[in-house]
Amino acid sequence: MKHQKLALSLLLAVGIANANNISIPTQTNLEISVDESQTLYEWLLVCNQHGEPGGNHTEKEAACSEIARLENSLDDTIEKAEPHGPCILIYRPANLTISGIVDGKQTLVVEEYPNSCVLNLTLTAAGLPHIVPFNENGSYNTGNNE
Repeated sequence: MKHQKLALSLLLAVGIANANNISIPTQTNLEISVDESQTLYEWLLVCNQHGEPGGNHTEKEAACSEIARLENSLDDTIEKAEPHGPCILIYRPANLTISGIVDGKQTLVVEEYPNSCVLNLTLTAAGLPHIVPFNENGSYNTGNNE
């Protein structure tokens, strides 16, 4: 019952705020994963309007800044990006999944790339080069110094 009252209070507050055109601070919470050759790399990214970015993402400040500059939805931005640049033609699928909330809106990105190089070039073309953290050598930066 206590949780129902809290949920009802929150819904009422949102309704009143929306009716009065009051801006409600939004937050971005994303679970980002890349599955490559049966190895899963995962990051959590939390972007607050006020305060420090959070999560275990190794480049959270840069990634949050890129997301804040988006003019379209995250999924549209990534889907429409056209990668440019050289990649070795080795087929090693990199499956990207990004799920969560961006500026209060649910988002889901599920894309498959022929390899991590094409994934990196696509995200760079989308203006999101830090959303999946890469090391200089092209490996994923998980913060574990692998």
